[in-house]
Order: sequence, then structure tokens, then C-alpha cells
Amino acid sequence: MASERQFNAVPPVLLTADGSTEGVLQVVDTAGLYFGMSCQLQNNTSPSLTVYVKTVVDSTTMYVGPTRGGLDHNVDLSAFTVATASTISAQAQNKASVPNESRLLATYETDPVNAWRTVPVDSYGNHYTKTNPLPVTPFSQFFGSLTLGSLGMPVLFTQCLTDIQYDQVTSTVVGNIETLYFYSDGTLVDTIVITYTSDGWSFQCAGIPGESFLLLEDGGWITLEDNSGFILLE
Repeated sequence: MASERQFNAVPPVLLTADGSTEGVLQVVDTAGLYFGMSCQLQNNTSPSLTVYVKTVVDSTTMYVGPTRGGLDHNVDLSAFTVATASTISAQAQNKASVPNESRLLATYETDPVNAWRTVPVDSYGNHYTKTNPLPVTPFSQFFGSLTLGSLGMPVLFTQCLTDIQYDQVTSTVVGNIETLYFYSDGTLVDTIVITYTSDGWSFQCAGIPGESFLLLEDGGWITLEDNSGFILLE
């Protein structure tokens, strides 16, 4: 749950390396931990220690310090080790007030962009790129390895695979032709051939003899009745 004025509580997160003598922590995941948060370090042998987040470096590394203000992270955390099951956690708390000038500096992209940043970032503040892609979920659990062309055709898949039982799908691409193979218990039960054309995708269902579909670039689609010569609009 998001809150405008409060940070959400963070349940105990295990350390993956012994605490350093200079406030550096390696943890399982830094998601939910933000600059300025008050946190508690705990383990099986030492008294709990209150620290404040100074920098979240990446998804597993962070710096903490002994006081709320400033960026000083000169604090000895060597008592918090992996062997003693050390964790860091945080209670729900009010967000620290950020001066307007600091907000502007945090969101302004300097040369060569020279613009206020409005791009989406992940939970660690990283931009989405080819190596850090935006996570997406395919429309079916079976189609995780298929191309964008085939993933854009759920209605046509439903039309072609009516009454077909399958538990595995594989895909091959040769030039502008993609062939999907549907298996049940290792036996091929159906195929679909997708051909990309200048007008859209030609979609041939092996399970429906004499009939194919054309998926248009604008998202609409038509049924082609090959034997009769008619085009039936859907």
C-alpha cells in the first residue's frame, strides 16, 4: 500500500554478509528501504541497534548511519553477522521532509537531457532498459517463449484451439513465418502458422481445414474462407 506521508513497515530482512565497521550492509533485498528511514538491526546475541538509511546503492547493498541527519555512515556494525541471523527491519513511520530545492535536483536530468524526469523506474530507482526490462506477464502460462506477434493474438488462439487439449507449446521462426506446435503428453495435437505480411499477420490454423485469419495492424481481424472466395468480417 502506498502512502503520501508515511513509509510502510518493512519486515525483517536477513543480512547476507557480516556488517562492516563503516556502516555498509549486504542484505537479501533492499526493496522498501528508503533514504532517511529509521531501522532496527537485530540478531540472536546483541542488543538491537537503531540506524538510519543513508544510501541505497542497489538491490542488495545499503549504507546506514547512527544519526538521522547528514550522510555520515561511520558506524560499527561488526556485531551483526550472518552466523547470528542478523536482520534489518523498519516500523511504519512518517516520511522525512524534503526541501523543494532537493526535490528539483533529485528529478532533474542534466546535460544532455536537460528536462524534468518523468520516466518510470523500478523499485530500486533504476531506469528500465534492455538489460533491465519492464516486467510483463504473458496472457497464458504456456506462451512465455513466443514472439510479440503471436502474443498479440489471444482471440485467434481461442478460435483455433477450441476443444484442443494441450500442455506444451513450442515455437520456431524462419524468416517471416512462425510455427507454433501444440503437444499433449508429448504428442503433437495441433499447429498454427503465422506469416507476417505488409497488411498484418496471416494466421493459419491446421485444426480448421481451408480456413485462415488475417490480423490487421490496427488490431482488427477478418476470417478468410479460402474455398469459397468470400471474406467474412468478424
